[in-house]
Amino acid sequence: MKNSNLFGNSTAKRLLIKLYNNHGQHRNNYASKLAREIDCTYAGCVDNSKILEEIGVITKTVDGRKIILTITDKGKEIARPLIKIDENLK
Repeated sequence: MKNSNLFGNSTAKRLLIKLYNNHGQHRNNYASKLAREIDCTYAGCVDNSKILEEIGVITKTVDGRKIILTITDKGKEIARPLIKIDENLK
């Protein structure tokens, strides 16, 4: 997937917005839980999180078998306008 098309992918966008809204609650940002919350598969969540991590908008921490995702400052800058766009489209 090309990075320029990343935010046309609704899973990546939903994941980034969910992490933005959950910021400060990193213990709850397990990939499996986030996948359920944004209505996608675990594999889809992990695949999209790898791409988001490569471009520096999230970080990934592994705690045993759990994958914890955290939004970065760059991710917050990108998420804010995406949230406004979604709000304007409602």
